[in-house]
Amino acid sequence: MLPILFSIILHIVCKPSKDTSAGSSSDSINRLRSREIFAVTDSAQKWEKATPESQGIDLEYLVKMMEELHTNNRNINGIVIIRNGYLVFDAYRKPYSAEIPHVLYSCTKSVTSTLIGLAIADGYIKGPEQSLTDLLSPNSEKLKNILSPDLKLKHLLTMTTGLDDRDDFMSDDLCKLLRSDDPTYYTLNKKRVNKPGERFRYNTKVSYVLGTILREKTGMNVDTYAEKKLFKPLGISKYIWAVSPNGTVHAGGCSGGLRLTAKDFARFALMVAQNGKWRGRQIVPTEWVKTATNAHIFTRGYPAYYGYQWWITHNKKITMAMGYGGQRAFIVPEEQLVVIFFSDLPPGLERYPDEIFYQYIQKSLSLQATPKNPEMNKRLEALVNSWEYKSEHRVTIPESVIPYLNKRYTFKKNDINLNALELKYQDGLLSFLEVMNNKKYIYRIGIGKYLTTQIGDHCYAAAVLSSEPNKFRMRLFELGQLHRFDVIIVHFEKNSIEISSKDFYGRVYTLKGRNTGKMTF
Repeated sequence: MLPILFSIILHIVCKPSKDTSAGSSSDSINRLRSREIFAVTDSAQKWEKATPESQGIDLEYLVKMMEELHTNNRNINGIVIIRNGYLVFDAYRKPYSAEIPHVLYSCTKSVTSTLIGLAIADGYIKGPEQSLTDLLSPNSEKLKNILSPDLKLKHLLTMTTGLDDRDDFMSDDLCKLLRSDDPTYYTLNKKRVNKPGERFRYNTKVSYVLGTILREKTGMNVDTYAEKKLFKPLGISKYIWAVSPNGTVHAGGCSGGLRLTAKDFARFALMVAQNGKWRGRQIVPTEWVKTATNAHIFTRGYPAYYGYQWWITHNKKITMAMGYGGQRAFIVPEEQLVVIFFSDLPPGLERYPDEIFYQYIQKSLSLQATPKNPEMNKRLEALVNSWEYKSEHRVTIPESVIPYLNKRYTFKKNDINLNALELKYQDGLLSFLEVMNNKKYIYRIGIGKYLTTQIGDHCYAAAVLSSEPNKFRMRLFELGQLHRFDVIIVHFEKNSIEISSKDFYGRVYTLKGRNTGKMTF
């Protein structure tokens, strides 16, 4: 019921860095485009900042965008806008911040595609035309029996395997993949219904196979190869990558896939926008970037085309990475524009970042610097600073609840291995201790406003959002993950506590515990 329950095996490299501003540029947009754009300083690879106006972005549209986000109160967690290589705008809905790595989900696929291109350049893989019988079956008799020579690497990249399989988030198909003793065989052992290359079927499992190919051909796990060939050259030192129980990195985005900060994801996207170049160095071969972001197959849906694990819009001018929950990277080379959205949107609202992009950001663009507008700048700054998750009403801890606080409650054996809870209330501050698998975790809880707690390399936010006699409603979640457990109701009665949790999908879970004495913290 609490975020710690959903711990996954993670690989973490954390060396936080802070961004500094290098000031604004007054150059015209055309002059900026006459040179190659490198949006970092030579020494520390920190973003150079510029005002939106100096890079041809109308502030009025950004103000309207932020007003919309305040009014609609939908779960957009962060936005970054890069133009002409400069960081012109970034905003995070508190308690999120610039330093929190966020799940990318299927945006991870676009990173995996880039690693395939690097592996080809390094000579580990021959190219997109290489047959899977050559790439996978030499070490597997099972695969030899199901693979045909006409199924090639490019068919995995474009999701045109011809196999009767596609993502179904209402089933446990992806869970079966992760539990399988041989996920590659599980993915490819499907009935063929089309010739390879003939029809697009979105299928996260084939991206998982791309990760297997990278591991087998490079001799390195995907995260290790990514750090060496991509993250380190780009100056990305803080990432978290989910892996399955057998040690395979989730190259397709399962369990959240890769986590990056918004500005680090923007580094990657800007490198792609610059045809693989970063700080004057060719990180990824130009030809691979052009091929990967080319429209290879018509999707018969939205967006209209698919490349090598990239989406391409109907006019073929915008390349997109798209992930579950509303994760987005928009790359518009003609406009020297990169836009990142991190979100926590439920099914049915996942295109909301796209609406914001087209309605406000794209319309804000000009080919020349726009006039300075101090009043509009002040308005935008105020909207950014006040953008946060918070209770809509004044919240207090009910007097009827206080006698139940500062006590320890224990639970009988349960499916989530919750042993005990303690709620400490002192000087108007509330703290929460949970004991799971006999390990202690302590969180600070805000009253009406979120407070954050750092536990290892993970950051959690918690707040009491409403109250009534003998109970209160709170949320506690890990920043950067989607909020699967959205609401926690804590209800006190006599000598007991009842905790009910409602998850992202509306399912309710309930546990009961009894007061067993004094607290331990």
